[in-house]
Amino acid sequence: MIVGLAPFLSRETLEQLVFRHEGEVDMGMISALAPFLSKETMGKLVDEQLEKGNVGNLSHQYPFLGRETMRKLVKKLMENEDFDSVQNAAMFL
Repeated sequence: MIVGLAPFLSRETLEQLVFRHEGEVDMGMISALAPFLSKETMGKLVDEQLEKGNVGNLSHQYPFLGRETMRKLVKKLMENEDFDSVQNAAMFL
């Protein structure tokens, strides 16, 4: 429901929605909000997920990530030998 309001919410409010979670991130909500989030917010999200070791669930976010964030993510995917995800990410680099 909140996703429908995303075009009318400030970037700060959207960022608060993304990072207001206990435990697991709702990647469905993140995927729906991604077009409205800044590259900086997406970068923070990726950094957080990398720290937790949750890199596999970020594949749907590739189009919304900045170049440096993508490089960090691809590097981690390579370390994890997740070559299918690396191949999918390659077209966004």
